[in-house]
Amino acid sequence: MENLPALLNPKFWLYLVRNSPLKSVIIILIIGVFIWGLSSSMHPLQPGAPDKQSEAVDKKYAETQEQQARVASVLTYIQDHLRNPDSFKSKTALVTEKGDVCCEYRAQNGFGGMDIDRAVGVWNGTNVVVFPSMNSSKARNAWANHCAGHSGTDPFYIK
Repeated sequence: MENLPALLNPKFWLYLVRNSPLKSVIIILIIGVFIWGLSSSMHPLQPGAPDKQSEAVDKKYAETQEQQARVASVLTYIQDHLRNPDSFKSKTALVTEKGDVCCEYRAQNGFGGMDIDRAVGVWNGTNVVVFPSMNSSKARNAWANHCAGHSGTDPFYIK
């Protein structure tokens, strides 16, 4: 054991820990950082080579961001057009495969009670046309054509 280099000699470590614990911690940290640096440099990403998994994650993230923006714009539109905007509570908000937004919400009616209503945000390729209430036949037809029987995803639900 006398011929071992100082860092591999157990007597060196016992002496260091007993006489200078701070120095031993610093040396252990330096060795750890050195080993971590070696291990991370063994598998570098090749520049210019696209990572398919990260591209898929980026695409999904962009789609989710777009869906969240659509839902937020529909909910904001609904809230801005209520008699009492402070009473607005979103119940559900889904985005269909076609990009339409289907919402259910609660809001105060003219008598002070809370009503549940539905709203549809129809994606027409450039923007969302919002039907904020089911009071009109156009809104009921939009719900029947774009929401009823269609599955959707909640862009704010994190898996």
